[in-house]
Amino acid sequence: MSEIMAGPGTEPQQRLLAAGVRPTVARIGVLQILETEAPRRLTMDTVFHHLLDQGLGLKHATVYRALRMLVDHGLLSREWRNGISGAKALYGLMTPDAGSCGVEIRCKECGHAVNINDISLHEQLRSLVRDGGLELAAQPMTILGRCIRCEQCSSSTSLPQSR
Repeated sequence: MSEIMAGPGTEPQQRLLAAGVRPTVARIGVLQILETEAPRRLTMDTVFHHLLDQGLGLKHATVYRALRMLVDHGLLSREWRNGISGAKALYGLMTPDAGSCGVEIRCKECGHAVNINDISLHEQLRSLVRDGGLELAAQPMTILGRCIRCEQCSSSTSLPQSR
């Protein structure tokens, strides 16, 4: 029996049931992969390939529906990152401390993250966003930056400029 199909007392199954979601192989597998990879966030394709590596022959659409349902029920967070080929959704576990006032500052290079749960900061951000004619999403906010370690690595590997 696959690791994904562990007994009914497993944590992913309990989390699904507590959220009012029926446990399926795809949903349990997605939760287990994202728990293993935490705090990294993964694309749907990466989750799909992890599931294939574990011997689960699921379709892309099944994995996408599982991810979407888990986001809709508050078990996962989804953020959009722009890249050369357009925007990609990244999925990660919704942590217990990631409430509606959560702000996460994440290194765009290595994924190191710092969570800030400050109600006054959240209210200031909400006010600024409203002034701009927008509304904050219910999910935690992610601010991308670069950590000191990645900054030092990039500055030590940069080539001297020629004149």
